[in-house]
Amino acid sequence: MVNEFGPEDPRTAGCVLALPSANKARRSHHFNRELVFGFLGAFFRILGAIGCVTLYKKWDKKRKQDALHQVYVTSVKSQILPNTGAKWFQIGELEQAIKGFSQRNLIGQGGSGSVYKGTLSDGTLTAVKKFFDMDSKGDEEFINEAKIISKIRHRNLLPLRGFCVTSDNLNGKGRYLVRELQILDLAKQSKGGQTHLTTRVAGTYGYLAPEYAFYGQLTEKSDVYSFGVVILEIMSGRRVLDASNSSALLITDWAWTMVKSRNVEGVFNVSIREEGPKRVMERFVHVGILCAHVMVALRPTIEDALRMLEGDIDIPRLPDRPLPLGFESFESYSLHCDRFRDISISSSSNSLSRYIPK
Repeated sequence: MVNEFGPEDPRTAGCVLALPSANKARRSHHFNRELVFGFLGAFFRILGAIGCVTLYKKWDKKRKQDALHQVYVTSVKSQILPNTGAKWFQIGELEQAIKGFSQRNLIGQGGSGSVYKGTLSDGTLTAVKKFFDMDSKGDEEFINEAKIISKIRHRNLLPLRGFCVTSDNLNGKGRYLVRELQILDLAKQSKGGQTHLTTRVAGTYGYLAPEYAFYGQLTEKSDVYSFGVVILEIMSGRRVLDASNSSALLITDWAWTMVKSRNVEGVFNVSIREEGPKRVMERFVHVGILCAHVMVALRPTIEDALRMLEGDIDIPRLPDRPLPLGFESFESYSLHCDRFRDISISSSSNSLSRYIPK
């Protein structure tokens, strides 16, 4: 059996043995290759389309975020800059001042943010408060805090230098307050023309001087009160306020009661009662009570308190503890303190608040 090309032609054997012809195999291979390339082309086109859609959505989202950010920045500037004289910082300036917000420059952390120490380009030593990631409510609180802090004028509080707002950087959404050496996380604005002073409750209630806690009045000796409370904590080993015991006295009231009953040693922490000179420990307790006196005028200055602790000057006789202004009896004062304490313990937002009319 031969074909027209002769017996030696490969197609002759293919015909005899019922084998596919070489041309047919080549056509099949060519078809398979085209099919593979077709599928690959379709796959990459679909993949490219998905990528383009994804990139467009990201771009559109960023464009909308940038637009909202610009509206927010304009709002911040209009509400704060005209009235405070604060500077609008760029994030690059702060990163340079704080060395990229290095942990080495971290000097404190609270419920709403972290505080870093740094030096601005003009040589000013500053503290920069970086707020944690914030939602729209946090944005409003940031503005309110900046507005309130910028209005505080006190010899122990340094003024607001400026602030910074970012919407997209390595650390995400950012809100920053810049002050010289000190940041206070204590101001928010409430509705109805009131100033809402707030502070975190990690024992804070007991550290607040009465004139500030009850009346919102900051004095140069408000810090002296807190200093006295810390001294009493160190000497007694007690917490400023025992949240687990609703009937427990504040450490200042407890220490005062012990001293007035001539039991100064009862204030000493058991672990140090036999370790140090009794006269020195008594001196520390008396200075702590004197610094934490209810009446501002009867507290020593911080300089005098340090000199008393060092034994350079004598400690004056402990004055009586009169009622704070506005209370008719110790019962009413005690009841007010209990209510004030309950707020600080039970607050779901872990904040202690008091409204003070403007």
